[in-house]
Amino acid sequence: MQPEIVMIVSAAAAVGAVLGFVLGRFGGGTPVIVVAVLGVVAGVAMMMMGESAGGWDGLAYAIGAVFIDAPFTLAVALFGWIGTRMRSR
Repeated sequence: MQPEIVMIVSAAAAVGAVLGFVLGRFGGGTPVIVVAVLGVVAGVAMMMMGESAGGWDGLAYAIGAVFIDAPFTLAVALFGWIGTRMRSR
């Protein structure tokens, strides 16, 4: 995999991790769930837009959903859970 792609995926995951941890630690579980659900909705919307656009534009939407939105959403969910667990202790 190209280093540029790895940097983009890592940056998206890092932003999601920081946001999820801060929301979980200081806001509780509800904001984390809201942001994670919004991330899933954004990913589904990008995939649907990519399907309707077709061609290279559709491919760009799919790549955005897989390489940017998915790592962000997974990091928000995981680190939000960790932050919420640390808050409860």
